Amino acid sequence: MIERSAFALDPDVCFLNNGSFGATPRAVLAAQDRWRSALESQPVAFLVDRLPNLLEAALEVLAPPLGASPGEVAFVPNATTGMEALLRSLRLGPNDVLAVTDQGYNAVQELGNALTEQTGCRLAIVPVPFPLTGPDEVLDAVARGWPPGTTVAVFDHVTSPTGLVFPAAQLVQLAHERGALAFVDGAHVPGQVPVHLGDLGADGWVGNLHKWQYAPKSAALVHSRRPLLPPVTSHNWKLGLHAAFHWPGTFDPTPWLAAADARRWAEAIGIDAIQAWTRALRAEAVALLCAAWNVAPPAPDAMLGAMATLPLPFHVEGSREAAAALRREIWERHRIEVAVVPIAGRCWVRISAQIFNRIEDY
Repeated sequence: MIERSAFALDPDVCFLNNGSFGATPRAVLAAQDRWRSALESQPVAFLVDRLPNLLEAALEVLAPPLGASPGEVAFVPNATTGMEALLRSLRLGPNDVLAVTDQGYNAVQELGNALTEQTGCRLAIVPVPFPLTGPDEVLDAVARGWPPGTTVAVFDHVTSPTGLVFPAAQLVQLAHERGALAFVDGAHVPGQVPVHLGDLGADGWVGNLHKWQYAPKSAALVHSRRPLLPPVTSHNWKLGLHAAFHWPGTFDPTPWLAAADARRWAEAIGIDAIQAWTRALRAEAVALLCAAWNVAPPAPDAMLGAMATLPLPFHVEGSREAAAALRREIWERHRIEVAVVPIAGRCWVRISAQIFNRIEDY
């Protein structure tokens, strides 16, 4: 859809792992350079006088496509930081239970472990089948495995290890019906699958802009329907969402500012066209690999966006160490960058389809 040369990727790399950190177009990197030059030409005037209004203007570009107003979201460096802010703002204690699924992002589980040690709350991990036949299996698994006493649940919208598109709105509704708050980890959502935060109804949401929406690294958004403490306590921590979150101390704001340029870049191509193209390429790649490896797709096509996690045609022990070693071997031997993830005792590969990929890559 777009030539590989529009991105700064090494032309000798077969890049099938956009899901980890994303890839930024040269045009967006050039926009970031212009923001950086403006900053460095007069750092005080830029950071003190201009930055608040510039960030407000960027949010006017980024928030409406998510179904939110600019005043409802704030910038954070990444989804992990946003989830930390959401959960720590709850001031959990020994009477609280934090529920996550076993297909959630590992960093969120580790945050749950840290909160358990620091606050006395309990982390409960709900198993969800994989592979599966449809979204009802997700809902049934969460309903059956719902931990008693859960006060807050974190659900992925697009899961990191398995690449599945979960029925996020229904999971939020389920949590609310059971008297719990619901946070949604939308790290892979902006640019990959549509979302309307108003309709989603989650009590808190985070989403990265550097994965599927082409922003430079360290650009993400957090949304909350509850009072939110910033991840860093600085001068403005009591002065409202934007003042508190947008001044964590001296930092480089250019990824946040260039995120608006990235959105405009994608809109010029067509967001719907990008999503349709990447889904179609992913489907073609899944069919190709499943036929070549004699394996089955992990889920129906409707539960997959621009990523899919497939079983390898041979068994590799399912440990983080084995997965890391296999990723390095694939890279070193073939110059293919692809995610390798341990699931259910074996290693799987997670492929991504981005607008610079072609079926020949797979």
